[in-house]
Amino acid sequence: MAEFVQGVDLSVYQGRVDQSVWDAMAADGQRVAVVGSWHGSTQNPYAEGNLLRARRAGMEPSTYVMMRGGLDGGVAVDLARAACGSEWGHIRAVAIDAELDGTTKATIRQGLARARELGKRTCVYTGRWWWVGHFGNPTDFKDEKLWYAFYDGDPDIDFASAPFGGWTLDDVVGEQYIGTVGYHGTEVDRNSFNSEFWIDAEEEEEGDDMAYPLAFVKTVAPNPNKTYMINFQKGTATWINFEGGSKAIDEAQRIGHAEAPDVKIVEPEYLLLFDVM
Repeated sequence: MAEFVQGVDLSVYQGRVDQSVWDAMAADGQRVAVVGSWHGSTQNPYAEGNLLRARRAGMEPSTYVMMRGGLDGGVAVDLARAACGSEWGHIRAVAIDAELDGTTKATIRQGLARARELGKRTCVYTGRWWWVGHFGNPTDFKDEKLWYAFYDGDPDIDFASAPFGGWTLDDVVGEQYIGTVGYHGTEVDRNSFNSEFWIDAEEEEEGDDMAYPLAFVKTVAPNPNKTYMINFQKGTATWINFEGGSKAIDEAQRIGHAEAPDVKIVEPEYLLLFDVM
């Protein structure tokens, strides 16, 4: 049976949460911190700092990205990534938040695909009230993991009593059981989180399938006149130019530094930045 641990999520509206507050929440048994980084129409300027302080307190950091109609879900994820800044590399999972009217299935798919393309675990965040009452209760995402709102004030997992969307209890990785409550000097939502999904993700990637921190690429660039970031995850790579577009690389291989002398490592855990010759 899955182990569930306690965690909090918060948004732009909490502003800067001081280190002492994060320390107090961690000491009170909170293991996971999910900080909203994109709220449909605005970035969270406090996301990077709050993620850093949560991590320093010993909590496992993740983020959520709110979808909205009229904005490509992949672009929303890129905007969220920018808001997370240097903490993006420490993010365990990205929750694609579906609770705004106008959000489409295509938008959700785009967000999930982009987050996975960037090497992150993904889940859908929503509530039964919206998924059934505003979205028509589609089952298109039943193969995705689910974090859902169910405000009964009880940390147990109640999904089996009111299922929706084709999901089953085995798909649930989080239940948000209290919304917007005062806690150690700030306001948070309280959650029960599946530890395997939110905490143990990095451990599962250890070994031969882990991201390659010092891998260099030898392949053909989409545009040799641009500068690109390359994201390695389980042996695959993605071109991401600074204008927000992306193109998958079909062939990439690990080669020695002598064959790529102009490579500059930007984030040793995940990313390489170099000028394509």
